[in-house]
Amino acid sequence: MASVKFKSKHHAHNQRKHCWACTKCSAFYTVKQTACLDCHNQLQYFPSQGEFLRFRNLQLQLRAGAITDLELQPTYPVVINGIKVFEYRADFKYKRKGIEIIEDCKGSLNPKYHDPVFLLKKKVVEAIYGIKISIVT
Repeated sequence: MASVKFKSKHHAHNQRKHCWACTKCSAFYTVKQTACLDCHNQLQYFPSQGEFLRFRNLQLQLRAGAITDLELQPTYPVVINGIKVFEYRADFKYKRKGIEIIEDCKGSLNPKYHDPVFLLKKKVVEAIYGIKISIVT
């Protein structure tokens, strides 16, 4: 997916188009549905079509055997002194050649356009869990 130039960080957020997709078949909907109209399975919500396209790409890699253990929206709770401060939810987690990869889809790779709260949460989770969160477009 080509990178797009945004006028501001809010402009990037406003360009997102929500969609609901079936994780079994290739159907996706831009209007909320309760179930897939083709195979009647439950639908997964994606906050952007870019995230949905990345999911489809990862599904193809999973079927081809390039990756394993694909997980949608893994959560990482941040607990300090017994108090749950926040919960970070990544977009995808999977393994490639035995190495765990955690991804978050954004409209731009430029941190200038990323929400400061997201950047702070990302740094805290990386420090606490000893992981690296990759940003993809």
